[in-house]
Order: sequence, then C-alpha cells, then structure tokens
Amino acid sequence: MSEFKSLFTSLCEELILLDLNNKEEIRLLQNKISEIPVPWDHLSDSTKEQLTNFLQLLAVLDSQDELIQLQELGLTIQKDLPEINLPKEKDPFVFELPEIDESRAVNIDKILNQDADLVSAFVAEANEHLESIDLQMLIWEKNPKAKDTINDIFRPFHTIKGISSFLDLVDIRDIAHALEDMLSSVRNGQIHYSASLANVIFAGVDYLKHMVKELEILLGGGTPQKQNIPVRSFVIAVRQALGENTKELEEQFKGGKSTRDKLLEAAMKQNPQPIEEVKKPASKPEPEPVTTIVSPAKQPALEPTPVTVSENQTNSPVKPAAKFMRVDTSKMDGLLDLVGELVISNNILQGCLNHLKIQDKRLLTELSQLRRVVNSLQHNALSLRMVPISNTFQKMQRIVRDIGSKLNKNIELVLEGEHTEVDRNIVDEIYEPLVHMVRNSCDHGIESKETRIQMGKSETGIIKLTAGHKDGSIVITISDNGKGLNPEYIYGLAVERGLIRDGVKLSPQEIYRLVLAPGFSTAKSVTEVSGRGVGMDIVMKALEKLRGSLDIDSTLNQGTVFTLKFPLTLAIMEGMIVQVQNEQYIIPTINIRESLKPLPENCVTMLGKGEMVKVRDHLIPLVRLHEYFKIEPKCHKPSDGIVVVVESDSRTYAVLVDHLAGKQEIVIKSLGEKFKNLKAIAGGAVLGDGRVGLILDIGQLVNTRLSDKG
Repeated sequence: MSEFKSLFTSLCEELILLDLNNKEEIRLLQNKISEIPVPWDHLSDSTKEQLTNFLQLLAVLDSQDELIQLQELGLTIQKDLPEINLPKEKDPFVFELPEIDESRAVNIDKILNQDADLVSAFVAEANEHLESIDLQMLIWEKNPKAKDTINDIFRPFHTIKGISSFLDLVDIRDIAHALEDMLSSVRNGQIHYSASLANVIFAGVDYLKHMVKELEILLGGGTPQKQNIPVRSFVIAVRQALGENTKELEEQFKGGKSTRDKLLEAAMKQNPQPIEEVKKPASKPEPEPVTTIVSPAKQPALEPTPVTVSENQTNSPVKPAAKFMRVDTSKMDGLLDLVGELVISNNILQGCLNHLKIQDKRLLTELSQLRRVVNSLQHNALSLRMVPISNTFQKMQRIVRDIGSKLNKNIELVLEGEHTEVDRNIVDEIYEPLVHMVRNSCDHGIESKETRIQMGKSETGIIKLTAGHKDGSIVITISDNGKGLNPEYIYGLAVERGLIRDGVKLSPQEIYRLVLAPGFSTAKSVTEVSGRGVGMDIVMKALEKLRGSLDIDSTLNQGTVFTLKFPLTLAIMEGMIVQVQNEQYIIPTINIRESLKPLPENCVTMLGKGEMVKVRDHLIPLVRLHEYFKIEPKCHKPSDGIVVVVESDSRTYAVLVDHLAGKQEIVIKSLGEKFKNLKAIAGGAVLGDGRVGLILDIGQLVNTRLSDKG
C-alpha cells in the first residue's frame, strides 16, 4: 500500500474513536492530515472531489451528523485510492562527513594571551549551556512543534558562538554558528524536525563538550589528550545540508593548523610530557564520523528512543530567577574549615565547663548563646556547599536516550526529588557511579521490546531516579521494571568463579551483593555499554570514599531497586563517642539503630557463626571492637559492657564497647597520607576534652565477619 493510502487509512481509523467534546483531539487530527503530502496528480477527478470535500468537512467538524458523514466519505475514498508508491523525500541531514583534513591558520597568540579569568568564565558558562541544550533537546524530541523549546536550544548556541568569537576560539565558534543557523532555519519554518537533524545537533554538542574540556585542562596547566574531532568536516557537512555553497568555506579551511592543534602544541612546549603518537594514514583522512551521522546509501537513519520527560518537569510554573554570585570554591572551603575550627573550640570550651563544674549563671547563659550562634553559623556555612542534584540527574537523560537508541530499546526515565540539596563534593563524586548504574539498568535490567511484549509487559521500560532526605542522610534510588536479578544464577556464577564456597547459605540480599565484587558480571557477553564487571566495583569504591551504603532489592521479572545512602555533608557529622579501655572511637549516628546492655542468657556462641547477641528475638553477630584494634578491654563479657547495634549495607551487627561517652557533632579531619588506607577508619575528630577520636567505618568493620563467613 502506498504511503499516502496508509496514512489516510490510519487517520480514518482515528475518526471512528474521535470524541467531539475533545477540541484538542480534533485540532490534532486536523493538523495531522494537513501535513500529509497528497498525490493529486495520481488521483482521479472523482477522488479529488471527494478528498476536497473530506478536507473541507474536517476543517469545520462540529456535530455528530458531520462526523458520521466524514467517516463514510473516508471509507469511500479509501476504496478508490490507487496503489501509489511515492518516492520518499531525501532528508538533507542524513549525511556522511566529508574527509577533509585541511585546517586554517588562526591567531594563536591572541588566545594564549587572553585573560585567564575570561576563558575560565567562558568554560564554566559553556558547560552550563551545553547541559541545558542536552535537556531541551530531549524535550524537543518529545514535542517537535514546541517553539519555546526551539528558542531555548537556539539561545545557548548563540551565546557560545558570540563569546568564543570574541576569544578567537574559532573551532568552537564555527560549530556553534553552524548549529545556530540550522536552528534558525527550523524557527523560520525552512526545515523541520527529524531524527537525523536531532542526531546532528547531539553530535555537535558532544564535539563542543570535548573542546571545552580541553580548554579546562589547559587552564589548569595540564596537557589534554588530543582527540580527533572532525570540526571542519562537520561544519561543511552541516552547511551543505542547509543548502549553502561551501566552496569559499573550504578554501578558508586550507592551510595552517587549527586553534586546538596550536593550543596543544603550546601546552606541550610549556609542560612537555611523553605521549603516545597516533599514527596517521598516508591519506590523512578525517576520523570516522559519529554513528548518528551516516550515509543514506550505507545505513538508514534510526529513530532515536526519546527519553520521556514527565509533564511536571516540562510544564511546571516558572519561578522568579534566583540571584547568584560566582565564588571560588576554595574560598568557601576555607570558610567552612574556619567554622569547623570554631565548632571544635566551642566543644572544648563546653567540655572544660563540665569538667570544672562552673555554676556562674551569667557565664553559662552567655556560653549557651555562643553555642547557638556557632550552630547557626555552622548551618549557614554548610548550606553554601549544598547544591540541587537536578543537574546530575538531568545528565542521565541524555545517557538513557543514547543507550536506548544504540540498543534499540524504548526506555523512559522518570526523575523525582531533583531539587534535593546535596553537598557539592558528594555531587561531584556520585556522578560516575550513577552513570554506571543507569547504564547497567538500560543494558542488563530493561529487556528488549520483543521480550517485554512476550512477557506481557509494556514495550517501554521505565527507569526511575529519586532523591530525598531521610534520617539526616541523602537517599538516592535507581529502580527499573526490567527482568530483575536471578539469585540462583548469581549464586552459581559466584561459586564457579571462586567468590564463595558451594553450599554456603546466603540470604537473597547477600547474594545480590555478590554483583558488587570486582570483575563480577551477570552479562553473558561483553557489549559496548557494559558487561566487563568494573562498573559496580567503581560504585563501591565511591561509596567507601563517601562513607555511604548500598542496598539492593530485586524481584525476578519485575525489576530491581538500588538504594544509595550518603551523609548530608562530608565536613561535619553527628557521632556517638564510645570507649574501649582509655581509647575513644566515634560511630556515625547514621549507622546506629540502638544501644543496650544485653542479659547473659542472650549472649550465645553458634557453630559456624561465632558469637551472637539476641536483640528483640533476633540473633545478631557480635563484633568485639577491642579485638579488631588489639587493645585490652575493661569488659570481656558482652553482658558486662554495652552493645551498639549498627547497620551497614543491609547487614546488622552488634559492636561491643566498654562505655558510651555521649553524642556530639564533630568536624571530620583527615588522618593524612600515611594513614588514609587504614581499614575501618574513616577519619579523626577533636573531641570536647581535646583528645583525638577515630571515626569508625562501620561497613569495613563488619566486613570482617562477612569474610569469615564466606
């Protein structure tokens, strides 16, 4: 059946279900048929007349009688339509990048002599603009007719072009200018949205990101790894797709080296480092174009899988813009360090008062006021480091979009809690782990379209990213409605690879945690996206660094939920001070469930499991803190001491100590390079009595029991 007949038949089917009370539905149907190219030259006179009447009636459709008449007329036209296979209009934005390696000469001296502050400001602003373009492109894919979205994409390109032109960054300027002109043609109605056009813009954004990153490294005094970015080929290909004569442009590109080449050479002279030479072919071709830009003769354009953005993300009311001032992060860190020292001094002062048992009411009142001011100052200083997690979450949309397109899967990304504020340092550290986990959900979690349909699921898989505050912590969940984890398969694979002994009894949660082992992967084959077994290892290393935890829950054929838990800040924490003999340790309150003095009859030793303590009818493994640190305790029997029940990574343990010295808000201090790799120690803190206490890493501490079990 011809393309026109197929489209017309589809529209007639929509007429059968049309609701006359839904004016928006009628308008959309009218727009659809107005966009179909009608092959008038191939129609008989009677069919032309019928089709004209059909279009006129649809334009004024208002009553049930008119709808019935329209439906009958549509059926008549369908019977009379001939089988016509019209040639498809060639999409100008499906192209192969020309192999051009000539570069033009530029004023490199001007760039090298630029004010570093100007270039640095440009780098920061360009990164923000490129992230904004990525987000708006995903929205545009969902609604190609949204003019506001097109404008929101156009403006950042215009800004990048203007500033890069002023700084003589011609490669960045030329790509931004070409894409700006492309979007200008879209705004003017000269060209229309297509999947291939979107792919070209995404490719251009990626090129710009790489070049801005090179600038950032150069500003830091480093030498970036030279990447083969086909700037000139890309610009010429885009200009040709826009119908421009590029002969003069190609002449301008000839002779001399590009800005990027000269910047890299200048950096090498100032900071020479041995780097591996990349051998070039004799013909010096441009590098292969990105996969999204292909030759129509070689490969058809693929429709990318758009990321669905929920309505509350795209249509939320616009809030008044907040006023911001750029401040060097080192200044904020310096302020926070000083506030930390003030907190330490205040704690020591309070400790001295308690020790000396001073009863002067006025002095106590003034010191109480001082404590309130210090706490308020500390709270405000910490808030300076807090940033919304929205920027990190929104970057995941582009990742899901690209992977969905690559794997030919329909994947919808749902974001919740984007405005949750997180310590800036934590945001920087969790980006890479989130990328790995989202990629795994796309590749391993979400099934193919065919598999999902066979299982009775929706063709579209859903990945949900949520963030929020809970019990003084940041909680991030990554969930999907995919195939879930198979505990039997994971267990067998772990035994086969020697991670555990066959026959060892593990709970489902303990089996799920086996996927976190270095090199472990449930993938049956390595793909370009994942399957090498390194992603989750990177996640765990980041969690250790951030004093975070990870819980895994999964239901076979229904999906998996990964829950990440982090402290609100890496600078200050609340902890319980415990004592073993004369040594003081700090257990983060985020890990503490309760503390108690167990009865003798509730302390038992079980074969193969070691010492256990019965708490609320549950047997919990006992960890003796004095044994780990090899010190003599005051209390050898659990019933003589205090048991602190702690949780880490879905595991519960009872830590035996001699005494609880109280709860305190502490400033976390690094122990320095020599002690940074000490197991079970997360750092140190100056306590109220002026002594140093070691902050315990509960996750590493309880791992000693798990390793004994395995």
